[in-house]
Amino acid sequence: MSAKIIAIEGLDGAGKSTCVRELSRKIKMEHGYTVKAIKFALFTKEHKRYNNIIKCYVPDDSSIYAFLTSGIAFVEGLCQFEEHLLPNLRRYDIILVERYKVGLICLLKYYKAPQIKDMIKILDSFPEPDVTLLFDLPIQVAVNRLIKKGEKLPPWYGNYLKQISYFLHETLQEQNHAIIDAATSYENIVESCLENILLEVQR
Repeated sequence: MSAKIIAIEGLDGAGKSTCVRELSRKIKMEHGYTVKAIKFALFTKEHKRYNNIIKCYVPDDSSIYAFLTSGIAFVEGLCQFEEHLLPNLRRYDIILVERYKVGLICLLKYYKAPQIKDMIKILDSFPEPDVTLLFDLPIQVAVNRLIKKGEKLPPWYGNYLKQISYFLHETLQEQNHAIIDAATSYENIVESCLENILLEVQR
């Protein structure tokens, strides 16, 4: 039996990584399912390291920066799929994938990646998530959370989040998804996610 793939999407600062850790614990300890958590693309340690190197040579608002960082994210996504998602589809009951296909497609759209249609065609060959949980919150709330964490945000970052939010909602319109209010308390976010995940698993 193949694992249920639960995609976790949303803006930076929405609390995805924190909630995925708690969801993994609850699903395993309280409900007895085996679970694997994967950060599919963007903001892994390797991606941050590559991005920091690129910034030493090109401005982060330049077209060449957009080309390089979107290419790295795409290749990283392919590696995560081959090395962590595909081999585990029959080893676990549930796979939680943070920033899966939709998140990567939105990044490619934002950066107007060259050959984006061909890239998306490759991503379309990956298994569809059984459900996508979209962590939704106002842009300013996301920005405030990131600043509170000590992130130094460039002037264009608010506009970046606004466009990514638009792409997320647009791309998910025709997919099985649930909107999670990420502006509420951490406990409420986890419970809402857990409810949707268990509903999908028990179908």
